[in-house]
Amino acid sequence: MSYKKGFTARIATTYDKNIGDLGAANQFNDIDLSSIVPAGAKAILIRGDMTSSTAREGAIFKQANQNGYALLAQCVVASQKLDFQGFVPCNSGRVISVYRDPTTVTGLSFAVIGWII
Repeated sequence: MSYKKGFTARIATTYDKNIGDLGAANQFNDIDLSSIVPAGAKAILIRGDMTSSTAREGAIFKQANQNGYALLAQCVVASQKLDFQGFVPCNSGRVISVYRDPTTVTGLSFAVIGWII
């Protein structure tokens, strides 16, 4: 489904990426979404969930090879699932970077639910 201003929605019936797909903890890891997101995309809308054994721990999503972050998902209550959604800028290769806390994030999954061209 396409909307004004170049937004395209995607119906995702399963998660596209799970914690095992996201690389090592305690560092930024590049996630290539070019098999899902078309060329020319400027930002990707993701929806996911996360659990952490400790409150105030979480994950950061950002454009690959850029400073700062675009989306911070942070568990408020230990061992309780957090649902999150937000736009993450991507580079021309449709790559984003994900960081997760080293020992406390026990579950992290997300799906691409849209993009902006």
